[in-house]
Amino acid sequence: MEKIVFQGTNSDHPLIVSDQYPLRSLRFTGESRQSCINVHEPHVLQLAYTRWMMSALLFSGPPKRILLLGLGGGALVHFLLHNHPHLQIDVVEKSEKVIDLARKYFGLPFQKHLHIHTQDAESYCHRLKKTPTTGFDHILIDIFDADAMAPSMNQQNFYSDLCMLLTKKGVLAANLWGANKTEFTRARKAMQVGCNRHVLQLKVPEKGNIICLGFRQLITRQVLSQARNKIPASEQQYGLPFRRYWKRLLLDNPILFFRLLMP
Repeated sequence: MEKIVFQGTNSDHPLIVSDQYPLRSLRFTGESRQSCINVHEPHVLQLAYTRWMMSALLFSGPPKRILLLGLGGGALVHFLLHNHPHLQIDVVEKSEKVIDLARKYFGLPFQKHLHIHTQDAESYCHRLKKTPTTGFDHILIDIFDADAMAPSMNQQNFYSDLCMLLTKKGVLAANLWGANKTEFTRARKAMQVGCNRHVLQLKVPEKGNIICLGFRQLITRQVLSQARNKIPASEQQYGLPFRRYWKRLLLDNPILFFRLLMP
């Protein structure tokens, strides 16, 4: 039976923390979970879409610096720091209340490699673009209001700014909501234009989430072959079924994969 351990409000929506031991969840309404951890193994990703977002890791070497837009309960932070203890992670979260809840109820660590920025994602990235900085190997985007994707996810300039913050071989992964077809189409088009059409999509089975991967570089035959060859080692390292994710990439992007992988 699920138990409410915290109930309050943010500036524009409710905040609910609940327990169904050993799982702890964060909700912005009474329904969909924005975040979930196992309190005994917080590094094990509980929500399907967070696991599928990690398909981006196939397309790079060992990450050194990652940007997270949207914190939730910090499940992605736990996963990334567990697998890469010296990874530098910058998190942008506009709500101080969400940050406080992630610290108090979800064990978000205080660590020198983890930097939390209390700011709107769009303005943060636009400002950072104008400042000389080391690029990010990955940018993970998971920013939602109570009922929909954040408005910035419909703006092509938002994605073009993000692509400029990536390293040459960097990849961004955006959690888009596909259950609303009109809203998804608008966000995906903005991402395609902002990323110069270097985009792959990955539909999470039996969920409304569609993960879109945006690349700064061209998605060449070599890029795809290198990613495919990393699957066995990545499954062993991260404990995630990357073969399954790869098959879904083939299914959801057939024309591109046919053109690049067939002899």
